[in-house]
Amino acid sequence: MVRFPLLIAFAALPFVSSANVYDITANWSDVNNPNGVWSFVQGNTLLPHVDWWQRNAGGWTVAQPGFADSEDGNDRLPFYFKSNGSETFARDFVMGDIVTHCWDAVNGSGNTYGSARFTAPYPARVDISGANWMGRDIGRSADWYLSARGVVVSTGSLASGDAYSRAFPMDYALGSGGSAALTGHLLDTGDAIDLKHTNTSTAGDFIGITMKLTETKLFTRTAPSNTTVRLGKIASGNNASLAATDGDVLRVCKFIVPNQSVAPINVEVTGTSAVANPSELVFRTRIRAAHNGQLQLKLDMYDYSIANFGATDTSTTLLNTAFAEQEAVGTGSLARYIGPGNEVKARFRVTATGPVSVQLWCIEADKAVWLIAQ
Repeated sequence: MVRFPLLIAFAALPFVSSANVYDITANWSDVNNPNGVWSFVQGNTLLPHVDWWQRNAGGWTVAQPGFADSEDGNDRLPFYFKSNGSETFARDFVMGDIVTHCWDAVNGSGNTYGSARFTAPYPARVDISGANWMGRDIGRSADWYLSARGVVVSTGSLASGDAYSRAFPMDYALGSGGSAALTGHLLDTGDAIDLKHTNTSTAGDFIGITMKLTETKLFTRTAPSNTTVRLGKIASGNNASLAATDGDVLRVCKFIVPNQSVAPINVEVTGTSAVANPSELVFRTRIRAAHNGQLQLKLDMYDYSIANFGATDTSTTLLNTAFAEQEAVGTGSLARYIGPGNEVKARFRVTATGPVSVQLWCIEADKAVWLIAQ
């Protein structure tokens, strides 16, 4: 059994009565990327500032700044900008609108699809609102993808001649996920909401964007102050490896198994909550299998009212070799998950449910934290 001592405790945040609203239009900067919570990327690469997009190719009578890999090169897409209103072509957007020209293969050489990205500055539950529309009617089309924490929650299609316009844009609530896909997203510090556009015609085109993120509840974040490996063998990492999604992982491998009825990997974590009587409590991990095979992960939270790990509010999922987030969500009386001195405790266990490519298989944990609301 291996224990790691206190390295990181909890990050407490002030509780506020009014919600912050993050507006891609109101928060725009012509110069900075990222700019606060907003960034503009192709793939996961930040787009640099350009002073005058298509300086030589034309399209504007006044220098139009924004974010692209070049002004006139064959890598100038995708492009994000706030219209200065000096366009010389027919369009369905006006000065002050946020617009993207989505990627295409002709003028996006070496690049990929672009995204407008919101990155959470601290843990909070947020709602998404906004809309988009084709910026011109010249026979082109595009799809949009709204993602939360790396998972697509809604999609939609835009096309020249469709029912949508600046006056009547396509609300994100009309996407495949409906209005439910826009509400109640619990974001940890650094988690992202992405709006990506992809061309479905050969050439990409201009697309108008509005987007807001509204906080509905603030959370505190509790990272482990102690990590104990009950079963398994540490290959690398330590308690600090579980504090944040940063590529510094705790790698634990199957070692000595006392009997076939127990999980070969059993890791317990404890921390100190900033909240004594929570209204919401979530234990969230980011874990992957280091080897191909059939491995099952189970999350449990410690119930102090019974002095044991509870049989309810657990989470069971299959692991694969790509990192994914899993969470156990507290229900009912959440005070039972808060112990003396506001201690919280949870564990993650991994069991082989079928063949695995190596006998002494391993898992890697990049995060194990509690998100707790007053």
